[in-house]
Amino acid sequence: MTAGGTHRIFDVLRLFTEQKPVWTVEEAMEHLGTSISTTYRYFRLLCKEGMLDPIAEAKYVLGPAFIEYDHKIRTADPLLQTAKPIMKYLISQTKGHAVAMLARVYRDQVMCVHQEVGELFETNVSYERGLKRPMYKGATSKIILAYLSTKNLRRLYEQDAEQIRLDGLGSDWNEFKAALKLIRKAGSCVSYGEVDANNIGIAVPVMREESEVLGSLSLVLDANHVDERAVTRLIPVLLGAAKELELDIARGDATHLS
Repeated sequence: MTAGGTHRIFDVLRLFTEQKPVWTVEEAMEHLGTSISTTYRYFRLLCKEGMLDPIAEAKYVLGPAFIEYDHKIRTADPLLQTAKPIMKYLISQTKGHAVAMLARVYRDQVMCVHQEVGELFETNVSYERGLKRPMYKGATSKIILAYLSTKNLRRLYEQDAEQIRLDGLGSDWNEFKAALKLIRKAGSCVSYGEVDANNIGIAVPVMREESEVLGSLSLVLDANHVDERAVTRLIPVLLGAAKELELDIARGDATHLS
């Protein structure tokens, strides 16, 4: 299969969303602008690999291969295995009233790749493993945004200027840069109810060699069980945990990130 054909197969997989999890070949053909024979070929290949699964009336859903791959990531991903005990320690520092999250950039959004939930945490968290969230709202996302390269920030601003303005990060490019500079200077980001109304988010960057942001490590706190003193106390704890994770990455414990 040509490189172009491989690219179109990925386009087929991206059709399957929470909003529309079921597709027919004819619907995919119309959406992608491919011929019926080519679209059928893509679907056959994906079904053969377990990435699509046929159901009744010539309809398809995502297949069991993704469950297998997710299990492999959960049990063998070096980054997650390194992060899990660090994140459990963070939960212990909140007496169970928090969710610890590790997030990464994915297709100009932020995705939670792992979370540890405190046994006493009672509110909802919109960030869940595998869900993408906006880049411009909430501490978990904004701390990553603040450490992106100027080139990437300029590209994001040019395509999302209105959303950036609505999310309070600046009405022009200079204000946007200034807002992110303040976050970088602080080295952490705190948000109050930006993503979920009753939650406080505290986030710090996870860096590689102090020049490239890999993601963020964050705590989501139930606002009913913490005060400003607790937030202030937890910031250096979170920074220390991120530094420990960075050192493990530098030692090669998470070599897949290279």
